[in-house]
Amino acid sequence: MANTHLKIAIIQSGQRSYEIERALDFWPGKLSKILSGIIEPTDSEKAMLAQALGKQVVELFPEHHHSERVPDHNINSLSAKEIGNG
Repeated sequence: MANTHLKIAIIQSGQRSYEIERALDFWPGKLSKILSGIIEPTDSEKAMLAQALGKQVVELFPEHHHSERVPDHNINSLSAKEIGNG
């Protein structure tokens, strides 16, 4: 299972997956495909799921928080041309 955080939140909520799908106007089986990692939900869908489950997006999709960070660049990762030696 690709997204255990989301699955645990669904179980803790006491709601059935199909109930969440209906409430969010998802097509049947979409939540299952999100849980298994077959499809990646949009940021909007992540926000809707978080609201439906009473959670923060980062609680359900911890990688979402990390993907928004700007990558660190250090001098060792730059080519000679980029640092003016080429």
